[in-house]
Amino acid sequence: MRVLIVEDEEMARKSLIRSLEQNYPQIQIVGCTGSVSETVAWLKAHGSNGAGMHGGWKDDNGVDIIFMDVELSDGNCFEIFKQTEVKAKIIMTTAFDTYAIKAFEAGSIDYLLKPINPADLHRAVSRAMEKQTDINAIIKQLGLGEEKKKELEEFIRRFSANVAKSKQTTSRKKMLEKLNVEEIKPSTRQYPGIIFQMEREPGNQILEVKDLKATLEDGTVLFDRLNFTVEKGEKIV
Repeated sequence: MRVLIVEDEEMARKSLIRSLEQNYPQIQIVGCTGSVSETVAWLKAHGSNGAGMHGGWKDDNGVDIIFMDVELSDGNCFEIFKQTEVKAKIIMTTAFDTYAIKAFEAGSIDYLLKPINPADLHRAVSRAMEKQTDINAIIKQLGLGEEKKKELEEFIRRFSANVAKSKQTTSRKKMLEKLNVEEIKPSTRQYPGIIFQMEREPGNQILEVKDLKATLEDGTVLFDRLNFTVEKGEKIV
């Protein structure tokens, strides 16, 4: 069983490699990456025909399982799925439980909280060998709070349990697409603004805007196809 490790923290990467090599002789680590761009390049380069996990030859990413950290050196791992097709089974690894819903929506078969417990790792590897994933069991073993648990249970009701093959659009994205700017009432504040409160330390990329357009009532275009990103530490005036 071929494994790709996507992890930008050296200590975490070495620890995972050591655990896999010592306890799972059926696993072959075929690569390690630490960023979105590096992972996309690796998957595309190895996306030709290769040996399958059950023998023979098949068209895949050149790997059967990907252990994928969420926060990478140049962004979060969900950007990978936007840039290339990921056919391997995904096991997310992170120090935060806030990504759980998004991880399962992306097709993750398990969600490991750092530091990774040996029993949790065994569970994830075992699930990778199975055809389907029991997300209800994962929720119980993650030991999440009631609010997060309810969010995940709602996710299960909306999507198939076989999330590895699910390509549904997230509910949050649908809500944004339905948002009508004209329906937003003007603020009575002298200096209106949108306030974001952080629940955790942000990653490197804070904000990404693509193809933004604004037009006045008379048809005057203020800007069109505006693209920009805000990195950690940068200020907007």
